[in-house]
Amino acid sequence: MVEALSSIFTERVANGQAVSDIAEVFGKNVDETKLNTLITKATKSGFAAISSEVKNLNQDERFVLLNYLNIVTTYNKQPSQFGSVATNIVTQSLG
Repeated sequence: MVEALSSIFTERVANGQAVSDIAEVFGKNVDETKLNTLITKATKSGFAAISSEVKNLNQDERFVLLNYLNIVTTYNKQPSQFGSVATNIVTQSLG
């Protein structure tokens, strides 16, 4: 079961659809549309492009944004290690 869920999560990360998953795992309330807009901007123009907007996010949104960007960075830079990251997140969500 964990492997199947990890695979689904990995696919959602690859498609940019995992923001709500991360928020749910950590019990955070976020505006997914707002975060997705910032994520798109950060991935296209760099993290500096969103620095002024991050201060307008609530604590939950900053937490999810940071975790999502870290997860995507791991996915992009270390794809061979991403399976263990996905498994840890899924395992934590099943808690």
